[in-house]
Amino acid sequence: MRIISGKFKGRNLIAPPEGTRPTADRAKEMVFDMLSSFLMKQGKRWEEIRLADAFAGSGAIGLEAVSRGAKATFLFENNPQAQKMIRQNGKGMIFDVYPEALEPPLIPKAMDILFMDPPYGKGLAEEALPKFLKQGWIDKNTLIIIEEDKKNAIKIPTDFLLQEKRSAGRNTFYFIKWEG
Repeated sequence: MRIISGKFKGRNLIAPPEGTRPTADRAKEMVFDMLSSFLMKQGKRWEEIRLADAFAGSGAIGLEAVSRGAKATFLFENNPQAQKMIRQNGKGMIFDVYPEALEPPLIPKAMDILFMDPPYGKGLAEEALPKFLKQGWIDKNTLIIIEEDKKNAIKIPTDFLLQEKRSAGRNTFYFIKWEG
């Protein structure tokens, strides 16, 4: 597990504690290739992007965004051991780590990208989306990515629209947007 691009390219990341599953490098590369394409279509660069990594685990997704130059990156993880790993993995990087994604601190405006990799098969992403919308994290321009085990399908809440669905390894990635 490593950072695959940007200023900190090649940095090895410490494996998270038991109970978390880091996104595999190949899957992470696929997701970030798609995100780069999404940003290009919008005429944006990483330096303009605000990203939230909810259910962050090792922090691999959020720290990858930091390495690529994201303007602001927020990582949310409730496991204290995982929080410690995120801080170790992100030594020398600028980002914010918070202990709880479902009850986060007030963030002043919507994210450009919201990545969620909750524990599989528990419906936490579906539960979190309306909360994140109410808290102002999501607007019509926010691209939401939800990672789930291939064996499980997520139920996309009303007012959210599936843009694309991709599989990599044992995971499926749902790219969705809020319709407003």
